[in-house]
Amino acid sequence: MNNQSAASEFLAWLLQDPTPNVVLPLGGTRPNPESGTLGEFDLQGDDFDPFDSEELEVLEDFLRESGAISAKTNQLFEPGDQPAVHDRFYALLKNRLRAEIERNPPRFPWEPEGGFDYEAEELSVPQVIAPSFWSGQLQKLNLPVPMPENVLEHLLTQCEALVQTTLQEGARLVQAVEALFPGQSQSLNQLAGMVMTAPARTGGAVKPDGFPSHYDAANQAQQMALSLLAAREILQSLTLSVSAQKPSVEREWETAVGTLKLKAESVAHVGKLRVEGQLPCGGKLQLQGRSTQTTTAQRPNAGWVSVELFDLQPNQIYPLEVRLALPDQPTLIFAVQSLPED
Repeated sequence: MNNQSAASEFLAWLLQDPTPNVVLPLGGTRPNPESGTLGEFDLQGDDFDPFDSEELEVLEDFLRESGAISAKTNQLFEPGDQPAVHDRFYALLKNRLRAEIERNPPRFPWEPEGGFDYEAEELSVPQVIAPSFWSGQLQKLNLPVPMPENVLEHLLTQCEALVQTTLQEGARLVQAVEALFPGQSQSLNQLAGMVMTAPARTGGAVKPDGFPSHYDAANQAQQMALSLLAAREILQSLTLSVSAQKPSVEREWETAVGTLKLKAESVAHVGKLRVEGQLPCGGKLQLQGRSTQTTTAQRPNAGWVSVELFDLQPNQIYPLEVRLALPDQPTLIFAVQSLPED
């Protein structure tokens, strides 16, 4: 028997139930229960410890009284005898070995003296949960006052669905925020018209005079206006518009693991749309064309990937999905819009 098979047999032996009359020693044979009554005797039950000196004395006295050993020779067995206590000793030995291994598991050569705390290692693995994964970008929106993160996350989820549609801008804005203000469709439509006609802000947004310093301190009309402004900012950030006059556009989005960079470029004379993405970690890009036309590119680590579509049509919207290879698979939906020629 080689060392490997001997080790395998020893481990299998340790995993067996330590029943005295069932467990056999390595290389041993099963005792005959009709040869005596020792196999029916429970030496101190499951708590018996063969390595305890007092229990060894009890065992020795019992063996002498039962005739298993001679007082003169102090030998455990006579030649040819295989009493049941032999199996009991192996069962107790196995119990002790198994308890010792569970209490102090063997270490690999590269493990430290105290061993690794594997449970703590598992708990320390960062868990990424979308859409708060994008909160760094949401907090950078050009708004006159700060807004709660849960409101911005709700708006992001709504805008990701709406950015793929062909609805007019006003309808998109109203649908993005109406769940936050049920029964206020008329007021939202009026405010949406004002938001769309307001000039685009550049740089840091300035809080109007008399306007509360925080979203929670605003009245309902002010909260509706702020929500519409935030929805407009998100929709614009999720849309990459290309045309013959402006064939290339870029976007950046902050994530919990770094910056996501996108670049969309159209080549009008061949009707091609190309999107390049610099991913902050492993992931993939998927660009959806008309009908069932889809192109996908992915990589296992951070870096650039690109996707292309042909037969580019004007005044069309092409959904672009960015999926990162992280525990919760955070996904963000953009839209590449092909504008008609002026």
